[in-house]
Amino acid sequence: MLADTEPPEIETCKRALKSALDELVETLGEAHWADHNDQQHDEDYIPDEEWGRIVARCAQAKIDAADKVARARTAHHTLKTAQDRWSRSLRDQIAALDRAIAKTE
Repeated sequence: MLADTEPPEIETCKRALKSALDELVETLGEAHWADHNDQQHDEDYIPDEEWGRIVARCAQAKIDAADKVARARTAHHTLKTAQDRWSRSLRDQIAALDRAIAKTE
């Protein structure tokens, strides 16, 4: 609904943050999959070799999660910086208009 209503720099930063958060959520889901699932459940059984690969993949995802958190934090900081810059520019424009109005009075 509010897509593309802000300056292009901010929209780009929002997309980057969304992408970083999506990757983080996916990685966290992968990291904890083996913690929340069993090798054998009812009639399903995952062979030891495959289960070992799953556990290794989950362990690697736990390591990768730190990088994904850092990427999301950086993207958030970049977005906030762009928003602050835009806000300052709006305040500067308002101040300039106030000064122009004051001169005409």
